[in-house]
Amino acid sequence: MTDSTISNSTYGSHFDLQRRILLRVQSTGVDAQILEVFRRVFADALQTEGVDITRSEKERLLKQIAELLFDEIVRGLDSDLKLEK
Repeated sequence: MTDSTISNSTYGSHFDLQRRILLRVQSTGVDAQILEVFRRVFADALQTEGVDITRSEKERLLKQIAELLFDEIVRGLDSDLKLEK
């Protein structure tokens, strides 16, 4: 085995790790559960606000709020990882 073969197989192993873990996590159904809870909470919040917006506006707002929320979650992970060091 040459050095390039070793590094390529190691790289491939690490490269595939993200996909393998993603598939394992998805196989638990946690993504569907998170989405279900988020949609329900979003609908409740929208109803509480008492605004009347179109379906396309709701979809756009849902996506925008989801993006903001998950960005915040990722930042929280970054903070948690710094505390673990």
